[in-house]
Amino acid sequence: MERIKYFIDFDDVLFDRKRFTSKLFSILKKNGFSDDEIESSYRAVYQDGYEGIAAQIDYLNEYVRSFDINSANLEAIRLLTNLKDYVYDEAKPFLQKIDRSFYFPVLITVGGVGFQRAKVQGSGIEEIFGSNNCIYTFEDKDIALLRCLPETEKFVFLDDKIRTLEKVSKTFPNAIVIKTKDGDLLKYSDPLNIEYRI
Repeated sequence: MERIKYFIDFDDVLFDRKRFTSKLFSILKKNGFSDDEIESSYRAVYQDGYEGIAAQIDYLNEYVRSFDINSANLEAIRLLTNLKDYVYDEAKPFLQKIDRSFYFPVLITVGGVGFQRAKVQGSGIEEIFGSNNCIYTFEDKDIALLRCLPETEKFVFLDDKIRTLEKVSKTFPNAIVIKTKDGDLLKYSDPLNIEYRI
């Protein structure tokens, strides 16, 4: 029997993106940048495919004011290489509980590809999926999935964003799309036997 692909989002499903971003931006605050400068520089570099804090540091140094970019980059690298504290407590038990004889778990994450890969690797989550079972994309997830699946494919898709789930559901009518709720991630380890789907 062919296993059912089970696509699982990274940010805000397995990984505490908000807490991580706050810590990342604190590096810039330590260098004297305001919340407005940090936010506007983030938006500026994100338009080109956010490749992480290094691009944002370069942008601030070039367009706002010069500062010690070497120490800021070093601090960011230290943070990115050890992100295990930002993985939700229930994430690993949830991933380990998935029946791999029935489901084929695949991580999917959107953002600057290099930056997302660094986050996933630094979190230790990639080793659970295997590097070949991770999709890193800057495109919307429905478009990224269209590149590797026929529209008629039956699969499970777990995400925290309703807009993303609606797009995937519309593009793939046979997909089972599930929105995570805060709390017990373990209940999604057998997605065909849960009550909450959109």
